[in-house]
Amino acid sequence: MIIMAGIDYNLASIDLREKFSFTDETLTGAYERLKNMPEIRGAVLISTCNRTELYVSSGDDEINAFGLLRDLAGVVGNGLSGYTANGLGVMRHLCGLAGGLKSQILGEDQIIAQVKEAIKTARELRAVDSILEVLFRESIAAAKMIKSKITLGTREDSIVHRALEAIEKHGNVKRALVIGNGEIGRLMTKTLVENGYHTTMTLRTYRHGETLVPPGTHTVNYAARYDKLSDCDVLISATRSPHYTIVAEQVRKDTAYPKLWLDLAVPRDIDPEIVMKLPDAVYYDVDTLSAGETYQNRAEKETQASEIIEKYVADFEKWLSYQHVINGQDRKEFFPLFISSRGKKALIVGGGKVAARRVKTLLQFEFEVTVVAPESTREIHDLHNKGRLTLITRQFNDTDLDGVFLTVAATNNREVNQHMGKLAAQRGIFASIADKSDECGFLFPAIAISGNIVAGLTSGGKSHHAVVQAARKVREIL
Repeated sequence: MIIMAGIDYNLASIDLREKFSFTDETLTGAYERLKNMPEIRGAVLISTCNRTELYVSSGDDEINAFGLLRDLAGVVGNGLSGYTANGLGVMRHLCGLAGGLKSQILGEDQIIAQVKEAIKTARELRAVDSILEVLFRESIAAAKMIKSKITLGTREDSIVHRALEAIEKHGNVKRALVIGNGEIGRLMTKTLVENGYHTTMTLRTYRHGETLVPPGTHTVNYAARYDKLSDCDVLISATRSPHYTIVAEQVRKDTAYPKLWLDLAVPRDIDPEIVMKLPDAVYYDVDTLSAGETYQNRAEKETQASEIIEKYVADFEKWLSYQHVINGQDRKEFFPLFISSRGKKALIVGGGKVAARRVKTLLQFEFEVTVVAPESTREIHDLHNKGRLTLITRQFNDTDLDGVFLTVAATNNREVNQHMGKLAAQRGIFASIADKSDECGFLFPAIAISGNIVAGLTSGGKSHHAVVQAARKVREIL
């Protein structure tokens, strides 16, 4: 059973939508809750400025998807309602959504990237199943076909270009400050620079990974954003922060400040009280920027898009029918693949008994084994002293995964193990997470070796004892 539920700009104002929105931190917690629900086989959450939606693959036909979405978001109160769909209706909805047919600004380009990011995040957090994988893959393909075959809007039909229009109408704007280095923030900055505005972008000093700054952009530390207000004519904020990036009380009205404030985020970045403190301030949020849009040919465009969508829906329906036929068979998730270990790097993080067992197994092959742990067993130390492995005595660093083929997270810290699993998934590294099998990219097998014969056994993470017993019997036979 596939079902979805959501709430969007048609049903809720920005005040309510921001209560349903998920930040990076709350999204992880929501997925953990979903994975711990036995009736949920897979789930994907989409949280954008215009909507929040939950897609679920479930064995329970009676599941209340909107009630579940409301619980995950922590929204209480009676009278709240959203929209739902089930079965093939879910795919019709998702195709239209990714194709820009359901956006406030018809045909806007950001939504397909947001849908791609949503399934990518669910995949990295091990929350998606094969049905939702195919659903999203085919819906994104349909959306691309819609955009290639039908002209839904123009380049200006996006929230970024609505913001540019507001800036141009305001007049006497030369200097802009953009808060946020995400996709929308970078696109806004790039657009401003291309249109001749002196543009400064805030950067956070603690942000990990590569920070992309559009050419021609000036930068300032995020912590200095209030000081920079006196040096700009317009402020635009577009982050995924759960808190205000600009608090009204911290804006000084006895000095220069921008007269134009544009908030492109949900939940909102700029404290709406700014217009109370600064009577001459002009404030826009995503709803006011998108208001008043009409499209004379919208019905015709939607009809054309529906013809494309139905072809993809028919293919998905055939795939589902095939799944129903073969699901009666006891299919296994993990395939036993024998790969060359010669010259490949294997990283073990942790130095306890579990790590030691994994090390001994890997050393039976031609892996170059490295162990990273602040403390480790005598056995691991001895193997290091004999030159059998490399021991690094410290906590795990993200860079330890550079050049690694497979890794084992075997620490006694759940957060470290989980972080390693996510990072390995992002980098395409096979990862075994010792304390949580559903986060594994591969399951570490029990090994039986005799001469040239190598056997590996696993129960799919279901029964360690049964695997141990089976491996003992295989060794006796060999």
